[in-house]
Amino acid sequence: MSRIPPAFPGRIVQRLGPLIAADDLRVVAVVGTSKNAGKTTTLNRILERGRALFGPVGLVSIGVDGEEADFWLGHAKPRIRVRPGDRFATAEGALSAATADVAIGVRTGRSSVLGELVVATVTGSGAVLLAGVRAKADLRALIDGLWSMGAGKILIDGSYQRTMAAAPDVSDGVVVATGAVLGPTVERVAERTEAFVARLRLPVMAPNDVALLARATHENLPWVAGADGPGPCLQALDTAFGTPAALSMVLPPGDSALAVPGVVTDSLIDGLVDLRGRSVRLLVSDATRVFASWDRVARFLERGGSIRVQHPIRVLAITVNPAGIVGPDLPADRLVDAIGARIGDVPVMAGQLDPDAAPNGGLRGDVG
Repeated sequence: MSRIPPAFPGRIVQRLGPLIAADDLRVVAVVGTSKNAGKTTTLNRILERGRALFGPVGLVSIGVDGEEADFWLGHAKPRIRVRPGDRFATAEGALSAATADVAIGVRTGRSSVLGELVVATVTGSGAVLLAGVRAKADLRALIDGLWSMGAGKILIDGSYQRTMAAAPDVSDGVVVATGAVLGPTVERVAERTEAFVARLRLPVMAPNDVALLARATHENLPWVAGADGPGPCLQALDTAFGTPAALSMVLPPGDSALAVPGVVTDSLIDGLVDLRGRSVRLLVSDATRVFASWDRVARFLERGGSIRVQHPIRVLAITVNPAGIVGPDLPADRLVDAIGARIGDVPVMAGQLDPDAAPNGGLRGDVG
């Protein structure tokens, strides 16, 4: 049984469906700040009231979503509920877990631990298990398969461990699911949610930095630009021993830009944090390339560094789950207000239990 308590009057979700129905949002990802943040419940909320706005819906997940019980904690989880006409992508071996009637329409030829990745159409209402996607190439292939089967809007249920679904070359916008599972107090949840959203919404780089990142990407090597002009920076490469300490010796004094064509790791950030008295502008393609822990990134920013992206991530809304799961439930109204106060330009939404929903719960709100 879902533990999401009723939200306070006046905060029932009313605009999530129309927001996602915008024509420029063909693919929308739902990502969670942690496990049990309400990601799948948010997806079901979008589905229930959004189908009339979207047309045929296509569904795909990174990792495993729609299972009956949480893998780590064992408590009941909401299933992904589908209706006739919905399309979804999953591993063929996961089809046996579906309570809905389905028909395979596309076989991708791509394998997973649960069998071939396929795209199917729902022919009878029920629940499905979305599983098998681990790599971005697989995700793109399944999105193409969903388009080929006539999906009008694609929703991605993103894994909590990774933000691949939020990448701008995958989705057009992101809904962030957060909640009381992040901490024992309203303020702690709001603080951690703000940090998660800030990580997604890194600022865009200036036009002159785009050329430096393009050169780094073309060479597949980090490039640095300072007073003496641009050049490769092999010292910024990660090795088995971490980023070499020599990084501090090769980066020019004063302001400089370091373009990284791959991912930003803890060791690279640690090397940059040690550059006392210098201002380094770190350039990456998009925020999903920053793998370093946010604590390290925050320390880098506090010491005068900055991170700029070429392709920004569009955060559409934040949904709030007041259920603590492993800790206390928190007041939905205070959570919404506290998160909204910190992130004022993104809608923050909470719903209430639908007494007519299936036993595993669901949120009620006029999101259509």
